[in-house]
Amino acid sequence: MNAALQATMIPLVSVITTATPSRLGSPGSWVPLPLNCMAIPPVPLSERRLGLSWSRSNEPDFASYRLYRSYTPGVGSSTARELIADVTSQGNTEFTDTGLDPDSTYYYAVYVIDEIGLEAMSNEVAGTTLANEPPDPVELYTPWAPDTTSLEISWSESDASDFKQYELIGWEQDPPDPPNSADKRLLARFTAPDETFYTHESLIDTFTYWYQVIQIAAISAMRYGVTHSFLPMVLP
Repeated sequence: MNAALQATMIPLVSVITTATPSRLGSPGSWVPLPLNCMAIPPVPLSERRLGLSWSRSNEPDFASYRLYRSYTPGVGSSTARELIADVTSQGNTEFTDTGLDPDSTYYYAVYVIDEIGLEAMSNEVAGTTLANEPPDPVELYTPWAPDTTSLEISWSESDASDFKQYELIGWEQDPPDPPNSADKRLLARFTAPDETFYTHESLIDTFTYWYQVIQIAAISAMRYGVTHSFLPMVLP
């Protein structure tokens, strides 16, 4: 082989050995990996949701983004990782991961997949959901008596995003004896946030009646409303 031919071959070898990382394709050829993306640290949206986002990949042969989640660091090598989304729109770089546990940390990586199935992994990021905080208590309004044997009970509507139910608790006092909170009992349960009204009937007009509203969230956190007492009105 003459020197001129060798001189023309050396730059070609140099280009191949210093090129972007690639995988062996068809016999005698090398196929570059897809252009990857950068994952952005997740944003906690609630006790059960994390907002995920990443930079747009400029891969010309783009097929999809695949989002993986793991409970431990090392998403790329984890055998327990979960595929949580396969996003086929190259411009869609956001995803909300739902159904998570409160106050828990999760690890994520985004893979760019090209049209022949090659993949390139992003950096790994971690996010922690919000702690399981009880909802704000509702306001129990002063009961009113339409007659001597019933009371109308009402309270403010919950604005909790994870509302599950109200529980109306009641107990009574026969003056001059003090009220006995050990006699508390469930009067009614309501599963819609706009159900904020109850009629307590068949009461004794000389008793004092006590009430409390418990608001329960979907993840079992609860908050008690203010205890309120009322003596049914005696009609003239």
